[in-house]
Amino acid sequence: MKHHALILFLLLTNFISAKEVENFSPEEAIIKVVHQYDIDIDLSLKLIFRGDVLFSPLGQLGGHAFSMKSQPGLFIYQTSKSGTARQSGLKQWDQIISVNGKKLGTIDSSQDEGPIVLFGHELDQAEGSSMKLELQVIREGETIPITIQLKKKRGSFETSDPLTGAKAQELQDRVLKILKKNQARSGLWETGYGSQYTSYLAGLALISTGDSKHLTEIRKCAKACIDIDEYSWTWGLAMNTIFLSEYFWATGDMQAYRKLEELSLELTKCVGPTGGIGHKYTSGTYDSDSFGAPSVLCQLAWSACAQCLVAVDNESRNKSFDRILGVPSRLESNNVSYGGSAYRGGVGESAFRTSVFGLSLGLSRWEPQVHKNIIQLLEKNYKSFRYIHATPSQGTIFSALCLAHGSTDGYNQYLNYVKSRLTVAWEDNDLIHYVYPKKARYNFPGGGGWSGDGVLGFKNLALIEPIIILNAKKKNLLIQGNRNMGWLKKKDAERAKNDIYDLHQRNYQSTLKQAELNIRSGQTNQAEKYLSFLEKHYAYQPTRDHLVKLRNELTDHRNWERAEKKNREKEAEEYFEWAMNLRASIRGKFLTKLMELYPDTQGAHKAAIKLGSEESRSKKEAKDKKKEKDQEQEDYEKDIKDEEKKRRRMKKKKKENDE
Repeated sequence: MKHHALILFLLLTNFISAKEVENFSPEEAIIKVVHQYDIDIDLSLKLIFRGDVLFSPLGQLGGHAFSMKSQPGLFIYQTSKSGTARQSGLKQWDQIISVNGKKLGTIDSSQDEGPIVLFGHELDQAEGSSMKLELQVIREGETIPITIQLKKKRGSFETSDPLTGAKAQELQDRVLKILKKNQARSGLWETGYGSQYTSYLAGLALISTGDSKHLTEIRKCAKACIDIDEYSWTWGLAMNTIFLSEYFWATGDMQAYRKLEELSLELTKCVGPTGGIGHKYTSGTYDSDSFGAPSVLCQLAWSACAQCLVAVDNESRNKSFDRILGVPSRLESNNVSYGGSAYRGGVGESAFRTSVFGLSLGLSRWEPQVHKNIIQLLEKNYKSFRYIHATPSQGTIFSALCLAHGSTDGYNQYLNYVKSRLTVAWEDNDLIHYVYPKKARYNFPGGGGWSGDGVLGFKNLALIEPIIILNAKKKNLLIQGNRNMGWLKKKDAERAKNDIYDLHQRNYQSTLKQAELNIRSGQTNQAEKYLSFLEKHYAYQPTRDHLVKLRNELTDHRNWERAEKKNREKEAEEYFEWAMNLRASIRGKFLTKLMELYPDTQGAHKAAIKLGSEESRSKKEAKDKKKEKDQEQEDYEKDIKDEEKKRRRMKKKKKENDE
């Protein structure tokens, strides 16, 4: 219980006290809080992930404070050496109970960040008017007044439209300057975990401003992203596709277009036989055949590619879409689950998945009712966009983009709420803090919380978030419905479109010719390869009849039966390999399905053997477990009997002694 926290505290005390504010870690700070307030709880880190304790920066005051469910107010955790908070006399563990006459409560159970929101609003107002904060502080049981005179007159965010004010513009200028400074010579930004995801987001943020003065940095990023050929995570592949779609749409750069054709084909490799898309590139995820976040990111990537006139694999795209929304479509849906299925319910921790899917539906104009449902859900739950498992920043970024696209009033309401967070995050001109959410599910043991954001890099995410939030209303991005190709460079969109149409016409004709030649020469395997490509990418109204005719010619050919059998063997083998990448807890279900779909194939035979061996192993494990349990019961009964014998002997001996 509390001893676990105490041991960690003793190990970390010296380390924490030496830290500067820039290196603040709530995971370390919570140990001191647990010890200071004698919180009797095991695994105390849970406190900061479920919303019992919320840490937050203090804006230009310098330092970090925290609020709790159990006690009202804002508690000072640490102050920076040169900060206004320390210079004004605030000390560690001071309990601020009111700001400018307004009482600070606790973190309540509602969807709100609690005392830090009120503090942030008061700080925002003071920066534009009085330039001071009147605090009531409890220190060692005594209430004392403290006046803080602010040093930086930044102005206040506008009430009607925070985007248009001078403060928002100055903040944006500062974060853009730092973000561009952080860009490496390679054109990328620092990130981790085998992905350049942060770089794709940074490029997206720069494009969202609509300012051509950032073109140099955008081009450098795009060039580096075009050169990326290997991906460990489906997230990275999908997000690079989204960024390069935005870059091509903004500039008309045909080098990016050619890369999009490659990436669009690569996305199809992530789609499993059931339409599910995994967390890891080309493999299943956890205890499901699908994972929500990469599934909707791939949908958005395909929608962006299609808008850029890339010939996407419609079979894979539709299969994935049907896996998400169901067949028939669940039109009442307003949400996407962790496992990648649409349903109706509260936003919970799904703002990232749901808003990305909303952007995809808005761009593709598919299922307008579901898109409308998603916008209404976001309008009602704007205070909890960041309550996301592992990556709170993605909930903020994509929800802001989706809400700004679908509801101007909803976005303005969100912006007026989030301005308090922007205020407390901005400590100095060169220091913008990452702000932790009140709640983010964490697994013990395991991961989550905001560990994903930590991998992507708090430093750059703290800059990317405000840029996208403040520019979302401009709707410059393709994924927000910008239909003007070449808008950033004022390029001739019609000429670019004609070039692309000519390119597709040449691709279609050359592939069609190969299919026809192979059918006539009896090379059915090659004919199937070319014809299948045409059916997936070019089966539109003007071409459909001719492709159907070719398909009939192919299936009527004397060699087709042998080719079809070979294709089924290949499909069965791919299904088997995919199923073997799933966790053992669900693998059997899909191996059984394989045997139903592809009977009399080698894949089905291998599935039967695997199921048999797993069944035997399960039986052996169950038998061993039962044997072990029986032995434990036998030992327990023996111990009881031995204890009873011992008790009788002692009783007999005592009786003899008494006599």
